[in-house]
Amino acid sequence: MSRLSAPPAGSTRCSASASPSSCCSPASPSTCPSCSSSIPTSSFHYHHARLIDTLHCLEKLEALLRGPDILSPRVRAVAGINAREGVGVAEAPRGTLFHHYRVDDDGLVEWVNLVIATGHNNLAMNRSVLEVARHYVRGDQLTEPMLNRVEAVIRCYDPCLSCATHAVGQMPLKIELLDAHDEVLDAIERN
Repeated sequence: MSRLSAPPAGSTRCSASASPSSCCSPASPSTCPSCSSSIPTSSFHYHHARLIDTLHCLEKLEALLRGPDILSPRVRAVAGINAREGVGVAEAPRGTLFHHYRVDDDGLVEWVNLVIATGHNNLAMNRSVLEVARHYVRGDQLTEPMLNRVEAVIRCYDPCLSCATHAVGQMPLKIELLDAHDEVLDAIERN
């Protein structure tokens, strides 16, 4: 079994003057010395936690595969078509996923409709960009700071790998300012 021997770097401990009522409180960035628990202060601890979780899963998988019941005839399940149409909904870190499938009599997919989180969050992203525009657009000109704010807003929704993998300030963006007749008043672009 894996164990974390010390708190991750960047975590903090409370001073001796911390009140017991704030011990281990999510609102408090510190902890009580009597319980010695620490609260991570860096978002990179998320990756550390995922690594520990992955290691735990691998160890559990190894234990299951070495178990005597793995070759039991009761382990295998034979599935067949019990419905020709199905819908599934799952909550994922990026947002809600909707899957809708139709299959033929042989179980081959005839039709599928996937509503992924990026599409599901599109209205909220557009409204957030509108709020940035209301704050930064004055007259008929766009500025470089607006590109940075639009990028920050889009990143809040973690749209997809192709959009989220660019370094901050390097996301390709093109913004056009249109008038009421869809004529371009100004455009700004970052490749």
